[in-house]
Amino acid sequence: GPGFGGPGFGGPGFAGPGAGGPGVGGGLELDPLIGLDDPSKPLRSRVLAVDSYRQQYLQNVRQIAEESLDWKELAPFVKSQVALIRNEVKADTRKLSTFEEFISLNSERNAAASAAEESPGHGPGHGAMNLREFAEGRRTYLLKATEGISRADEE
Repeated sequence: GPGFGGPGFGGPGFAGPGAGGPGVGGGLELDPLIGLDDPSKPLRSRVLAVDSYRQQYLQNVRQIAEESLDWKELAPFVKSQVALIRNEVKADTRKLSTFEEFISLNSERNAAASAAEESPGHGPGHGAMNLREFAEGRRTYLLKATEGISRADEE
């Protein structure tokens, strides 16, 4: 299914980002430079063909990984947003997963705890990692993928 947030938030399949390999539905290890030869993205391909623009793009990717995906920074925002919509999600009669799954996907639990508590075959969140796991896993991958790239504000 479209998963958490639909196509505008991390691409289709966000509910199971670890399940699709590189280039499939936006997994943890989706290469930030994937699809440079994709004819359906001619502007991106042309812009990133310029060395200085590609370098700036990778610097920005690294800054996002270092700052925006750092759970110490992200957790308070997630917590505030969950508190903001919690009652509406609970009252929603047309949601695609249970309220408990919503809470689980947005919890502070670590990877081992959430993996141990997965309920097989239940709803669109089946096999999904929680938001913390996704942020930490994606951060780790992007930092490795941009190793040696210095951020623009560090030059």
